Order: sequence, then C-alpha cells, then structure tokens
Amino acid sequence: MSLVHDALQAESRVRIRREPPRPSDFSLPHGYEPLELAGMGAFAEVWKAIEIRTERICALKRLRPDRCTDATAQQLIRNEAQANQAVTSPHLLKLLHAEPRADVPYLVFEWVEGRTLEEELRDEGPLTLRRAAWMARQTADGMQHLERAGLAHGDIKPQNIFVTLGGEVKLLDLGFVRPIAVTPGPSAADTLLGTPEYLAPESLVSGMALPVAKDMYALGVTLYRMLTGRLPFAGDSPAELMVQHRQTKPTLLRRYRPDAPRELSDLVGRMLAKQPFRRPHNLRSLIRELVDLEISLLTSELAHDA
Repeated sequence: MSLVHDALQAESRVRIRREPPRPSDFSLPHGYEPLELAGMGAFAEVWKAIEIRTERICALKRLRPDRCTDATAQQLIRNEAQANQAVTSPHLLKLLHAEPRADVPYLVFEWVEGRTLEEELRDEGPLTLRRAAWMARQTADGMQHLERAGLAHGDIKPQNIFVTLGGEVKLLDLGFVRPIAVTPGPSAADTLLGTPEYLAPESLVSGMALPVAKDMYALGVTLYRMLTGRLPFAGDSPAELMVQHRQTKPTLLRRYRPDAPRELSDLVGRMLAKQPFRRPHNLRSLIRELVDLEISLLTSELAHDA
C-alpha cells in the first residue's frame, strides 16, 4: 500500500500551483522568445512564447531545470509527444514541434486563449445543465479520438480540460496516456495512477486493465462536479479516497441539482458505477446519450422562454 500511496501523492503534486511560480534560471530553446510564464507543475512549466522565425505565438512546455534528469518526468514528456503525434483531433492542442530527448526536453503547441475547466468552476461555481452536458460530450469526443489510436487519457479531470474562448474543449497533459490493449501483469504505467479524487474503484485491483472504463469514471466525477460544484467523494488521504471510491455511494445528483432531468442523473450514476461493466458500454454510446441530453435540455429551454 505504501507504493500506491507514494504514487498517488507524487501525482497529486503535478497540479498547477496557484501561488506565483518562480521562472527557470535559463533561457528558452533557441528560436523562441518568452512572453510570460503561463503555468508550472511539479515536472514541467509552460511558457507563452513567440517563435522568432514565424512570429507565431505558441505554448512551449518544457521540463523544469531540476527535473531534467528525472526518469519519470522524462517518460511523461515522451508519452505526451508520442500521443499528440499519433492523434489528430479538434479536442487536442496541435503539436507544432517536439524535442522530448533534448538536454532540456520540450514540446511546442499552438497557443489558444481560454482557461481550464478547473478555473471556470473555481471562479463561477456549477455550470448550467446544458453547458455541463456540452463540456462532457466534447471531452468524450476527445477521449474517443484517443481510443481510435489505441490510447486512453489516464488523467481526466477539470485541470486537464481546457475551454477556449469559443467554448471548444481541448484535453491537456497526455503524459499519463496508456495503451488500451490489455497486457498481462503490472506495467510501468500502473505506477502512474492519476489523481486520487478521480480514480476509478478498480484502479488498484491487479489485472483490471480497462483504461477507457477508468477514464469514463473520471469523466463521471468531473460531470458530477460540473453540475454540483463538489466532488462525489472527499477524503483526507489518497487511501481514504480510494476506500470511498470502492465502497461508498455518492449522494444522488438530484439532491444538489433538483432541476436536473432524471435521464441526466441516471447517466451520471451509471458513469460512477463501482463495476466497470455497469457504466455506459462504450464512448460512442456515452456520446450519443450526451447529445440526446443536449437536445432535450435545449428544447426545454426554448419552451420555457416561449
């Protein structure tokens, strides 16, 4: 259990710090001019920068100087480069250039204006029913594009869901992607479990390699939070959280959102099912249900306004 606890604690420190970070003490790679430090995590930092040759604004993500020799950090940025090179989707940031094996590994992405879903929830509280369904559906679309390439995201949560000014969802931080194909025995990816508040109950059960089902559960946690402004489970430690994920039923959604239609409440309940086989059968069926909900909610809104 101590190894699992250490892994969970290590990942929880990956989140972007809210206090002002300290910039690195060395310049950006040749050909890029920094504009501002956009974010910093435990392993990497993201700069808003200008590519000097093209004068294009971009997002340059690189390992922090104190992490450049860290094997885990190196693997994360390699995973992210490989995943973004393998998948083309409107719900992923476009990768412009990658040097994951440089002395200071870095990736260059398109720059888009907006904010993370975490920031939106923190600043504005719960979303409207239709916006929550829309955000969840776009996230599931991005997950499906990854699935078609044989990958699962591995760390679905509001911090990793970016919402552009136009309302388009982009999935961030693909360092925890894992192959969908089931392989016997534990793998190196098993130690990169994700974020405790969003981990599926089966995450710690040996042999239950269902990465897409785990992502679907994490999206269920995210949708619950979008609608209620709170997490379905809260604990003082990763171990306590995992016990709740495995044994405790979440408070029914409609207790906090009595305006939610039963179909939406039922869907969230199925996404949060303890057993993977009780969740929606696949991402295609989940997306279809979310689209139907969007249409139904829009129809109700129009009827109410008439």
